[in-house]
Amino acid sequence: MTFFLWERSAGLAATDGQEYPEGGEPSSFQVWRSLDVWAVGAALFVNNVIFYTGIGWFPSILQTKGWSLGQAVLIVSLVVWSGLVAILSAHRIAPMVGGIVRMVVICTVVLGASFAALPLSGLRAAAVEIVVIGFSMNFWFVLCLGYPARAVPAASAGKAGGMIIGLGYFGGFVGPWAAGAIRDAAGDFGPALYAIAALTAISLVTAPSFGRPKG
Repeated sequence: MTFFLWERSAGLAATDGQEYPEGGEPSSFQVWRSLDVWAVGAALFVNNVIFYTGIGWFPSILQTKGWSLGQAVLIVSLVVWSGLVAILSAHRIAPMVGGIVRMVVICTVVLGASFAALPLSGLRAAAVEIVVIGFSMNFWFVLCLGYPARAVPAASAGKAGGMIIGLGYFGGFVGPWAAGAIRDAAGDFGPALYAIAALTAISLVTAPSFGRPKG
């Protein structure tokens, strides 16, 4: 169902109607040699660092700001539900803000700024920032997963998608472990949140790859 919604939202066709040599991939495009595919995979890696670290930490962070556990869990649930909004609207909103590349930049900048502000934010500001993180993260996530269908020749889209997902979801393993080590060493969430903000800012270098045309 999710992939169907992405396809419909992006206005994509299942095939580009071209004939390719034996082996499936066009000679002009090789997945393993595509810097853009690697770049989008790296962006999804950072996205998963944010999601899998944040989804575990946000309730505790909100409690340190003064929210009860029940209120904190309710607020964090919006992070998950915002994914449905992203699935249905990301590819429709992108042209309104200047294209997919610009939307990736906006999502990344908003994420980095929100994580940098979160350690010093008060009760209400922290809740708003976490919800904003949820929306920005999920819009970015959809644009990452939709990349093969948008920008890779049809015969190579499956390989590109597998490579992006394989690299990207590794961030869900590395991120919480590394962030947890930083938090334990520092004694509070601040340094780890700043590290995530810095990593998000560095990922801006991947943004141009989201706008490459099919090869």
